[in-house]
Amino acid sequence: MLELFPLAVARVQLQPDPLDSARLFQQVLHWRGDSTGNPLEGCAWTGDLHGVHLVHRSPDAAWLVAQLGQQVGKYLGELGFKEGSLAVHIQRSWPVLSEPGQLVGRHHHPNAHLSAVYYLNGDGSGRCGALRLFNPMALNELVPGMAVGSQGPLRADARLNAAHHDIPALAGQLLLFPSRLDHAVLENSSEELRLSIAFDLVLSAPLGPCSSEYLSPHPSLWDPLSQDGQLMP
Repeated sequence: MLELFPLAVARVQLQPDPLDSARLFQQVLHWRGDSTGNPLEGCAWTGDLHGVHLVHRSPDAAWLVAQLGQQVGKYLGELGFKEGSLAVHIQRSWPVLSEPGQLVGRHHHPNAHLSAVYYLNGDGSGRCGALRLFNPMALNELVPGMAVGSQGPLRADARLNAAHHDIPALAGQLLLFPSRLDHAVLENSSEELRLSIAFDLVLSAPLGPCSSEYLSPHPSLWDPLSQDGQLMP
């Protein structure tokens, strides 16, 4: 049987200096401060909703940003993008801290093209909250809707009709996946705080004349537009 059109998720185990990891770990805790979660009950604390969305500009994250750049280049090459055909920008980056019993609901990132997550801790068991990636098009279910729910004719272990795939958090692991993909973070059922850093990245044409109608021009060529005499930020 041919299995076509795979979803490409990069999963790379980084080997950071323990001191670098410890400094970033402590900085993430400092950013959260005394907060315990997002306003929605049961939701993990996500820095982007609390003004902490520029982790990539922190000196303590410089080593991680450098590693991210290397791995993004490899990932794009594996997808078939021509060398030098793209500029990649970090649009935002934020910490996610999940206390026991907390989770992050299903969502995607329409503002970006490529997303990444780096785990500061996690033992690989999934107990502290795995990343759930949802199947966007269940082409093999044949009858639409059969891959959802417990009363249908499909077996729960039908691999070619899987509704989702879970990736457990593992300290030092970096994941890359398309931003359009629906994903969630499952409930932290451990007794430990789970810490990760998320990145949203945007692809554009390289600096210079835009050579592709499919890519936005380089962001340095953009200008804010004045509306009703007011300069839009």
